[in-house]
Amino acid sequence: MTPDVGPHVATIVALDAGGTSTRARGVRDGRVVHEGVGGPGNPRTVKGDELVASYTEAFAGCPVADLVVACVAGAGTLDMRAVVEDVVSSLQPGACVHVVPDYVAAWRAVSPIADVAVIAGTGSVVCTPDDSGGWDVSGGRGWILGDHGSAARLGQALLGWYAESPSELPEWVRSELRTRYGSSDWHWLVRILHEGSAPASLLSRGAPILTALADQRHPRATEILRTEMALLAAMTSQHVTRLLGAEAPLRVGLVGGVWRAPSAVTAFAEALSSQHPTLRLADDRPRDPLDGAESLAHDLRVTS
Repeated sequence: MTPDVGPHVATIVALDAGGTSTRARGVRDGRVVHEGVGGPGNPRTVKGDELVASYTEAFAGCPVADLVVACVAGAGTLDMRAVVEDVVSSLQPGACVHVVPDYVAAWRAVSPIADVAVIAGTGSVVCTPDDSGGWDVSGGRGWILGDHGSAARLGQALLGWYAESPSELPEWVRSELRTRYGSSDWHWLVRILHEGSAPASLLSRGAPILTALADQRHPRATEILRTEMALLAAMTSQHVTRLLGAEAPLRVGLVGGVWRAPSAVTAFAEALSSQHPTLRLADDRPRDPLDGAESLAHDLRVTS
């Protein structure tokens, strides 16, 4: 006699994949059944086996999924979404897989409290939904041509400063560089940045050092942070003025790891207030895009 095992309880997996890490969260019947982290998951900056390895690591130990919702940096086009879908489907062959850009998860994370999302992770993006069900996005050009206020740009500034004037920085910075990069020798840092396959991810490792210096009110670190955040605030102001009107009193939600630093939030808020007085932060506590991805996954499960 076949035992009665009861109705099937679906397992959904939410993914937040960016230029530095790929995070997976599995949920079944309201309980978290898996948390996993892998390497960079942006298909534009990480290719082939390295991309597969990042997602494999994030899924390691995850139960068989019924639905996977992957919110992925660099997945703004059909071809990039197809790359990610193929990788995820190979790891969870029985699952229904949905791939969307990372800013969709960011918006879901802040939408209960905000009118516009400002993402500052490895890269930086400003986004709002449009009237047709699509998205209006500013930024996202990468650290070479943009991404002001992002971890990649802040890390680039920190490493450039260190290579130029290492004696200006406290001794603890050298210790942090050794921990994050394997050496505090600037020649080594230049070498791995030029030889690495994902420079944005490598640069981002230096961002917490810069923001920690700014948290300690180091003058040069504070100046660098204010400059980057002024540029990100300007992009936010231009985005809002272009799409929503210059006079609209709107709330700005923050998403991404850069906002964990109080100095980054303060510098951005001051620049935003100066450039666009009708904009204000909805909350100075950053939201987690993985929560937004999970929210989207729950909705898709209900409607599917």
